Parts: sequence; C-alpha cells; structure tokens
Amino acid sequence: RGAVVGSELTISPDVLPDSEMSHAQILFKPHDEFGVANNLGSDIRLVAYHDSESSPTDDVRFGDSFAWDEARGGYVSTASGTVAGVYRIEVLFNELPIGTNGLAKSLTIAAPDSKHSTFDISPKTIKANGLDKTILHFTTKVGGRGLNGLGDALSFKVVELVKDENSDNLVEKELDVDSYYIFNQKNVGDGEYTASLTTGVPGNLKIYPCYKGCLLYTSPSPRDQRG
Repeated sequence: RGAVVGSELTISPDVLPDSEMSHAQILFKPHDEFGVANNLGSDIRLVAYHDSESSPTDDVRFGDSFAWDEARGGYVSTASGTVAGVYRIEVLFNELPIGTNGLAKSLTIAAPDSKHSTFDISPKTIKANGLDKTILHFTTKVGGRGLNGLGDALSFKVVELVKDENSDNLVEKELDVDSYYIFNQKNVGDGEYTASLTTGVPGNLKIYPCYKGCLLYTSPSPRDQRG
C-alpha cells in the first residue's frame, strides 16, 4: 500500500429525517501520491461526533460494514439516526483521523416542522363520488435544503368539520377510514411530497399532515372539500 496523500469523503444526502428507515450513502476514496485508489485494508472505520463535541456518539448508526468496493475505488457504508442534530463524520485509520487536520463531513438529522414546511391541496373542491381526486402537496426544508426520505413516517389525518350542537361553531368529527382513500404518496422532489385523496362522503373536510403520527400543524387553515 502506498501512503495516503489525498482522500475524498462524500455523504449523500447530507440531510436526513430522524428515522431508521432513511439512510445516507457514504463513500470514502483514499489515494496515493500518483492518484491511484489505495485499499487500506480493514483497520479503518467511521466515527460520528455531535458537531461541537470531541467525544464520539452512537446517535449516528453506520452500516454493518465499511468495506472496500473495487468498482468505486473506495470504502462504502451507510448512515442513519433517530436523534436530531448536526453531526461530524470522520474516518479513522489505525484509530487515527486521516489527514493532517482530520477528514470530516457534516450530516444533519432532522424532523420536519411547521415553521419550515408548507401544505396545500388542489383542487379544494371535488365531487364526493370516490373517483374525483385532489392532490395533497407537502414541502419541508432544513436549512434551506429539502428533507427527503420521510417515507411512511409522513401521513395525513382527515376530519370532517360539522356544526357544534350547542353553537354555530365548526368542530372536528373523526371520520371512518373507509370514508376516504389516500394513495400514490411519493417524494417527488427536493423535500416535496404529493399524495392523492378521494372520498365518497360529502362535506367539509380538514386535512392535517402528520409526522410519526403527530400533527405538524396544530391549528391549520381548513383544507376544504365539498361534495
């Protein structure tokens, strides 16, 4: 093996939701003085730190192996985590950081929140025939970058707005899950998600985006559908 005189560490994406189901891909490419990929053997590993701390943390989980991939000319692994924060990822060789000042990249793990998210539907009026559909559009950012990979942790709660028996105020009424259908949910862009909704129940509905079963908007504007 030649001496390691250069290296490249990439983490993609470098912003992840706080879910074990979402993973970043890690590629570390060491090379010698001639620019040739340098397989350092097995005495190499990844370590994570909270951004401002010097002690390693287990809050970032790496893949089971950090193995050499001949086709890519480097070591590959994955990272995930369920504790929100900004982390510093380093590579250790023989338990020492690679590079004079250490080789480090940042990984942000975050949850979507209402302050950095938007939600809308279009159209806002459809027929309650179980066929017409409206498109739910949810976008969430972290530090100006899209938060992708929410998967099944992103859901939508649907309630009906009805008049209170003792006043003219509108109150929420739980809907039977068989009275509406949400389908084709997907991550369509940088932090952008869409889903389709149909219903066979006429009325005035309110739709909440949820993350891990918790409402992202506690007092949202009504998202209406009238049959």
